[in-house]
Amino acid sequence: MAEQHDDDNLVEAVAAIMRERFAQFEAACRAVRIKSIVQGDDGRALLVFGDGSTLALEIPSGERGDRGEAGAAGPQGPQGERGEAGPAGATGASGERGVGGVAGCDGIGIDCIEQGEGEASFLLRFSNGSTAEVQLPQGPRGEPGQPGEPGRDRFIASPRQVCDGEPVAKNDLLSWGGGIVQAIRATTRDPGADPASYVCIVAGIESLRMVENIETRTFDLTARLTNGHEETFRARAMPRFMGDGPRPGERILRGDQFVKGDWLYSATQDGADPTNTEAGWRRTNLRGKRGENGERGARGEPGVGIADVRLSEDGVLCVRLTDGVEKYCDASAFIERVA
Repeated sequence: MAEQHDDDNLVEAVAAIMRERFAQFEAACRAVRIKSIVQGDDGRALLVFGDGSTLALEIPSGERGDRGEAGAAGPQGPQGERGEAGPAGATGASGERGVGGVAGCDGIGIDCIEQGEGEASFLLRFSNGSTAEVQLPQGPRGEPGQPGEPGRDRFIASPRQVCDGEPVAKNDLLSWGGGIVQAIRATTRDPGADPASYVCIVAGIESLRMVENIETRTFDLTARLTNGHEETFRARAMPRFMGDGPRPGERILRGDQFVKGDWLYSATQDGADPTNTEAGWRRTNLRGKRGENGERGARGEPGVGIADVRLSEDGVLCVRLTDGVEKYCDASAFIERVA
């Protein structure tokens, strides 16, 4: 029995050793197992093992086989970049001269160019009778030129003003009375004191005088000229507001107005009678609508009355007021007249 037990232990120990050896062998086989094969374009194959190691192998090439049938055309690839320009080719030979073409129509020419004096444009007249106007560009305005010298026949007139007593030569021009006079002889008097020594060259207005005509409602405007003549112009007066009525003898014009009582009277025709407002007048009531009663005012201060009246023997009247003030009046003359 003891021997049998020893044999079993020996078998068990050998089995354990064998299992361990097989496990190590399996791990070694797994480590050297080929994980992947990569084939390159250079005819080599790269073996990748489970432990990460690699091995490059030369793949023997066989004999070249027969050419296979052409495959279907693939899709067109993308356009490539433009290549560099090639060298210029040799010059070709000249071609033969071509046949002459048909003669063209006659062209339109310019017959003449017309431009007026001082105009800023010119006219092109063509051979077919048509015209075209061309505007010339306007240049910048130039600087003002220097004043020219007086002409040979220029008349220089420079009237001056003088006072009585100043010397005046013959042919001198003077400003006088709103106009221009010329001396016909040498003198020391002004035109007002010695009018016979002067002649009027330009008659101006020396003075104006205006007169109002109430009866006709016109104005007479009289202008006295340098040469002594007087000219009168008559102008119609404008309608006016006459206040409470026209002036005595004043003529009424259409549009005149005056107020009488609560009425405004407006003349509708010339020559209307102001005393008869029923004809030739239009009236407008000036009084407005009666307003509302105002608020009652504050009570005023007490008034002053007469407290006593006395008459002295010499006729002096004394009035004493309620505020204590006394007023005196000499009534002797009145008493004597009554007596």
